[in-house]
Amino acid sequence: MRLLLVEDDLSLRGAMREALTRLGYQVAGVGTASDALNQLGADPPPEIILLDVGLPDVDGFEICEQIRRRSRIPIIMVSARIAVESRVKGLNAGADDYLAKPFKLAELVARIQSVARRSDWTGGREEPAPEDRSVKHVGPLVVDPNARTVTVHGAPKSLTRKEFDVLNLLAGRPGEVFRREEIIGQVWRSGGEGGERTLEVHIASLRTKLGVRNLIETARGIGYRVTTG
Repeated sequence: MRLLLVEDDLSLRGAMREALTRLGYQVAGVGTASDALNQLGADPPPEIILLDVGLPDVDGFEICEQIRRRSRIPIIMVSARIAVESRVKGLNAGADDYLAKPFKLAELVARIQSVARRSDWTGGREEPAPEDRSVKHVGPLVVDPNARTVTVHGAPKSLTRKEFDVLNLLAGRPGEVFRREEIIGQVWRSGGEGGERTLEVHIASLRTKLGVRNLIETARGIGYRVTTG
């Protein structure tokens, strides 16, 4: 998941970026509101913005309103201003959540995951990009999302609907770690039948059916990825 961290305190920004990167997030860090606005045009754009209130050029509440007028990217305001009035002001400015400093990393990650689950933001795309429907070749693995077929070394593999959906998602970005909640959110959209244990069962079944050692790797504590070689 791509995060934009807007924090003018250089040491805090560095510490947060390092900690979140270790957890598998892709973090871009900036120290001003103007740089934050420039990042909205990045390709690909951030998926969640962590926004400090006390910025040197523009007040965080104002920049939150500016971002919200231009984009639906989820925003979590992170601030030392803990008064109820500040929290209400941030939410009214368009923030999806408000986290008071100081905070524990575990709480920040929980807020990120919660906002991601609630959001319908698709990274700027209203529909899946065309390549999402293309045939995917990853080593001996070939996944055809149009025909919904999978072959390994040319041999067809019989998968359930959800097994195919999980594999198609992972194979779409080979080598990249998908967080568990991201896979669950995209494959089990209703959220009713999906969960970490359900995902683990599907991954185990995929590994058995595909029969290729280490094709699907576990990133401990984070999620899964399809390896490229």
